[in-house]
Amino acid sequence: MLNEKFYFYEGNTSVYLETFILNDYPTYSTHIRPMMLICPGGGYSGCSAREAEPIARAYMAEGYNTAILYYSVKGNTEELYDFDKDVTKPHYEVAKSICIIRDNAEKWNIDPEQIAVIGFSAGGHIAGCASILWDDEKLIKALGCEKGYNKPNAAVLVYPVISSGDKAHKGSFRNLLGEDETNPNWQRYSLEKQVKAENPPTFLFHTSADGAVPVQNSTDLGTALANAGVHFELHVVPEGGHGMSTGSREVLPEKNTYNGRWVHWSVLWLETIFGI
Repeated sequence: MLNEKFYFYEGNTSVYLETFILNDYPTYSTHIRPMMLICPGGGYSGCSAREAEPIARAYMAEGYNTAILYYSVKGNTEELYDFDKDVTKPHYEVAKSICIIRDNAEKWNIDPEQIAVIGFSAGGHIAGCASILWDDEKLIKALGCEKGYNKPNAAVLVYPVISSGDKAHKGSFRNLLGEDETNPNWQRYSLEKQVKAENPPTFLFHTSADGAVPVQNSTDLGTALANAGVHFELHVVPEGGHGMSTGSREVLPEKNTYNGRWVHWSVLWLETIFGI
């Protein structure tokens, strides 16, 4: 396995992209793999370990190369909004990560048209930024890339933070954008309001019992995707709290196999999207 780290800022070793590239052998039936870019949750105050390597291992077991984005959070960066670039730092970092992956696609045996981004909770907001705000003009200028080079081919959003409205996880938005809810960026980064037909296919999973990030974050986004004609799949299950990750014993005191089915569902869905 090839394991590399890419740092975004000189002098800050807390913000980086870590790759897990599977070995290739002549006897394998396929030599080009899809890529899953992982954004752990943490309310923009940290990156949850339960939604990092366990997720990478789950998708590697399905033949994916993977990468984990350890993005800027309040614990490692004083200000999460980059006033010079005029975008949030995590938004820039996830888009830059997709560019790095495409730059190295041949070296890593990755199909550059099979790059998915997955995010959990606040990491779901970051993954949503990558898939919904991929064409943000200020972002494209900051990246210095051709528009679309930073666009993922699919998004998997698991109990995601989406809205800055009545059903918002306000703590995440305050960490990201500050206390002033009249700041126009609160609307700019309320993702259900920014959906367009050009957004990539999207998979959504949530529990209706989520007491931290209300299920309306996923259902309202699903409605917006439907209205825009974007291909999406939405799963809502009745029980289970926030932050269950894969539902295994590794991440929960008592495993939740029922809710953990989302991993398999997402793999089947991605096979239809990527034609694999």
